[in-house]
Amino acid sequence: MNPDAGPLGRVVLALCAVAVLLIGVAGRAAGWPVATVLLATYLNFGPGLAVALFGRMPWHRLVLLAVTVSQAVLVAVSFPFAWTGAVRITALWPVLAVVSGGLMLLAVRGDLRLLAAGRARWPRPSRDLAPTALALLGLGICLFAAWRVAGPAQPMGAAITAGPLWFVGAAVVLAAVVWSMLGGSVSGTGRLAGPALIASSVVVTSQFVMYRMPTVGVAARHLGIVDLLQARGYLSPETDIYQTWAGLFTSTAFVFEVAGVTSPFEYAAIWGTVAAPVMVLAVRTLAGRFVISRRAWVAGLVFALASSLTTSFYAPQVVGFVYALMILTLLIGRPPARHPWTDPSLLLATALCVALTVTHQISPFLLAFALGALAVFRLVRPVWLPLIPMLLAGGWAWLNLGVLQRYLPTGASFGRIFDNLAPPSRAASPYPVSIVNQVTFGVPAAALLLVGCFAVLTVLRLRTRLAIGLTAAAASPALLAVGTDYGQEGIFRVTLFALPWLAILVSLWPMPTRVRVRTPARIALGLALVVMFAANTIGLTGMDWSRVIRRSDVAAVTYFENNAPPGSLAFTLGTGAATPSRITRHYETVGFLGRETLFPADPFGQTGGPDYDPAADVDRTTDALLLTDAPQYWAIATTTTGIFGDRYGQQRLADYERLRAAWAASPRWELVFSDGDVQLYRYRGERA
Repeated sequence: MNPDAGPLGRVVLALCAVAVLLIGVAGRAAGWPVATVLLATYLNFGPGLAVALFGRMPWHRLVLLAVTVSQAVLVAVSFPFAWTGAVRITALWPVLAVVSGGLMLLAVRGDLRLLAAGRARWPRPSRDLAPTALALLGLGICLFAAWRVAGPAQPMGAAITAGPLWFVGAAVVLAAVVWSMLGGSVSGTGRLAGPALIASSVVVTSQFVMYRMPTVGVAARHLGIVDLLQARGYLSPETDIYQTWAGLFTSTAFVFEVAGVTSPFEYAAIWGTVAAPVMVLAVRTLAGRFVISRRAWVAGLVFALASSLTTSFYAPQVVGFVYALMILTLLIGRPPARHPWTDPSLLLATALCVALTVTHQISPFLLAFALGALAVFRLVRPVWLPLIPMLLAGGWAWLNLGVLQRYLPTGASFGRIFDNLAPPSRAASPYPVSIVNQVTFGVPAAALLLVGCFAVLTVLRLRTRLAIGLTAAAASPALLAVGTDYGQEGIFRVTLFALPWLAILVSLWPMPTRVRVRTPARIALGLALVVMFAANTIGLTGMDWSRVIRRSDVAAVTYFENNAPPGSLAFTLGTGAATPSRITRHYETVGFLGRETLFPADPFGQTGGPDYDPAADVDRTTDALLLTDAPQYWAIATTTTGIFGDRYGQQRLADYERLRAAWAASPRWELVFSDGDVQLYRYRGERA
């Protein structure tokens, strides 16, 4: 049974959303800082809520549909203007505010009549909420522990840095999960929802409280496109692939301008924190099409604890994943309609496919692969449904083939499935990869393999059309590897889109119908959750020291991009993969070089060892840098680059620090900016 929000809940939700909108608009005009939070919240939730309230659905689906449709609406009102540059991307904001607010009130008019007639009451408190309250207590303990040590990332990651108190809070959250799983009947709906969502977000929320910065460096480049859009008002799709599939970036620029966001990196950090439970909500909602509610929440929990190889951060692939699962939910199990154009679910799914098409390059194709696998086993109908995302994505790719072909793989990669699924490797690493690196990626990979083994055992035990169809859907993302390695990230996209189906298969294992569970089973369940949660924590936090963006790095890069003349180059002293780059509206006019680009044949072969001479390295790299064509040459020395190189076996951190000292002492370079452990230099002389 999946009770909907009820008349009173729907009315309260609609009135609260309208109040947030009105207070936000008034506060923005009056200059209240809180207005930014209110308007950003409304834009990411309100427009979709206005659509979702017209249907009767459970809370979890209502929230997911509101978030997903809101993102699609933001794309619809921003992307065309950003693509054409005809008017500002916020031109439709007054229309959006009036229409969405009015639709919400219109959607609950029947509920208001029920309230006026006294036929709707508050629901009685339920004991099913007790595990959620316990999980919230555990989350509060974790966040307090993280807040006490807030600051830049430390060598051992967020969890260990937060100290023993954090693990006490995590233990309380896990206890709430065990309590909710062992209590009630199999068909119960309320007990596991809260603990599962909290367990999925405890680590990422702790990271936000501690760092208040995105946990993946590439988020900085995404924010650079947003800043460019705000400054210029239009895209240059011929420049790069990011500005062609820019749905997320145009919608974010819309939010920033309307809400007055002045801390983009903090917004991106919050965005990634919220994305984690939303992804779990998407998996649970999809699972509900195949299994009963309690099993669906188990599937969401399994996904949450096994998905740390692909972190949730401000990125198009995260939005693409949620879009794809929402579309699958709308298309699976829907009652047949005589005419497709009269089917609301199909029409809404098609609209979401359009937003997905201009947001991420490969997610529509992975969605089509999954739909195709399900159609073969008659789990979706009609059989032509996979054509919707395939044709939309294929047509958009064809229209933008000029920019896309620069990123297409060479013919040598076609058909090399195992090579295309290989984990990413760093260029010419003369040293062994650090043990922290190996554990951070190896332990979650082992947990993921364990989930896969349980899924296979489920198929062998059941041997039903449903189980085999879910297995085919789980295998379908591997079709991506036939043609490309997706920039050495193919394995991450494949596992991300395969994991929901594997999690649903795991949820099909036998479950007790009553509370009477023997002590050994309770202990086994507790140990399994502890192991999976530990693997999740290691995967999400183990590389924090080298992966989380530092404010000092952002300050130095911002200074360079705002003060260097167009065409200038900045050298990062080590690998180019660590420094956040192109983070401002000067995204298109500056360049960054790492050792991989400057010395492609042997980037790190002469950066360490007993005979290493850092002063000679400064002269060698400076001379090589001067051979490139640029009006000015800059150099950025950051601890982040040294740490990243050390953990990937490229440079020893001690050798990198020696190079930094030699760079500071070189008469060929002058220090122009310093912030904490970051220094920014400019070449003194003229280009040869």
